[in-house]
Amino acid sequence: MNENDLYLPTWREISDQRRQLIFEQVLRYFINPLWHVANIRPLQMQYRNQTLLTCQADLNGQTFVFVPGNLRANLNGEEVAVSPFLIARTAVNANHYYLGELNVVNGETFGQMKLLREYQSEIDDYLLRTRQKASLNPFATPPTTIQTEHLTFGTTESESVPIYLQEKWSYSDLRQFLRRNGCNLPTRNQWEYAATAGVAKFELPLNQDLHSVIYDQMGYGVAFKQAQQWELLDDPELIKQNPLFVETSDERELASALFQQYAATYEPILTENLAYRPVFNVQLD
Repeated sequence: MNENDLYLPTWREISDQRRQLIFEQVLRYFINPLWHVANIRPLQMQYRNQTLLTCQADLNGQTFVFVPGNLRANLNGEEVAVSPFLIARTAVNANHYYLGELNVVNGETFGQMKLLREYQSEIDDYLLRTRQKASLNPFATPPTTIQTEHLTFGTTESESVPIYLQEKWSYSDLRQFLRRNGCNLPTRNQWEYAATAGVAKFELPLNQDLHSVIYDQMGYGVAFKQAQQWELLDDPELIKQNPLFVETSDERELASALFQQYAATYEPILTENLAYRPVFNVQLD
């Protein structure tokens, strides 16, 4: 694997086949070998003035997007060098840890199977409760989150619901946990670059790879949903606001919101209005 292939403009110029081959090598080199890797696939984000091409995969059931490096990324008018990395497509509430998905139709789970098996009795209880309330539509899904003793079952737009392990993390606890798993919270530059693609003029995409009415994708395909107000960064003194809280479709106002940074203050235990996206740094020695 040539390091230049991981950076623009080379990443954009190589063939689709070569791009996926390199991405598969990245997953082998930089992801914990005990993690389950599935559904490796291309990602295309179409904008008025450009098309962004990259790859994505499900790691322990959670979708991660590869963001190619850029030695001249434009972040709010400043030219910044950003190394390549993988970032979670969607953020997770800061008092939760993503375990995987549950198919409410057939009862099958996928993701972190060891932990999912540990909480199988709570999964069975959830299925029993939801099926008792189900309508005649076999694909009906619960409209709100449901909690059991240790788990939270999220909302969904399909027959699968996300499963989260409830946690009582401090900011330091969360960051240490992520680092033990080989990942981290994003830096400010990584977060802004993933959300804006580092272009001189921010644009909203013409298409969404993630077919959803509760998520809006931007930049390299990172998705935001209205319910999550703040996202954590690797810098404990800074925090990012969800751009959807601006409640506008004006691209200039959204760009301003994406680059805005706020001073972070945390309770001893992270609260429900906070969310995080794990990041895997991709740097060759």
